[in-house]
Amino acid sequence: MQIHLWPRVEMDGTTINAKVASIEFRIPRDDWLAVVGAFSGEQIDLLEIRYHLTHASRFRPSLGVLQRAREAIDRGDFDAAVIQARKAVSLMEESFQGRDGGSLKAILGGRLDDRHAKLYAGLITRAKDMGNITAHRASAREHTRGEALFAIRLATILLELIAGLLLD
Repeated sequence: MQIHLWPRVEMDGTTINAKVASIEFRIPRDDWLAVVGAFSGEQIDLLEIRYHLTHASRFRPSLGVLQRAREAIDRGDFDAAVIQARKAVSLMEESFQGRDGGSLKAILGGRLDDRHAKLYAGLITRAKDMGNITAHRASAREHTRGEALFAIRLATILLELIAGLLLD
């Protein structure tokens, strides 16, 4: 964490502008989570997602969209967060179109048994369905913060799962 300061100092009635470039703090992860938890009244856990370098570049657009989804949650725009999570899953699918012999579903079908390929393709579809409801206003109900967080986590976990499944 860094803090940037622009103090205003007065000396003998004259204002002197100063700048402190940055003050850097290093707080151990567990200590920081305890501080955040104390302020929010919630228990906070961080989810670590790993992407094999073979597929990391393919998922960069999806990861950028997921960052925008998290920013939407910070603004309180939960529907936008759900739509961005849906877009991240779609971008993941599109990153495989025309590569490796076809669609992501076809690639999974070629690497997995039929049952697992259908299961994972279904998870991808269900992850997108939540965003479809919002994007097409099939419901007048707005999503909650919990639903938006779920959509983001689901999209993130799907990216990790697919990357892992596609390793040789």
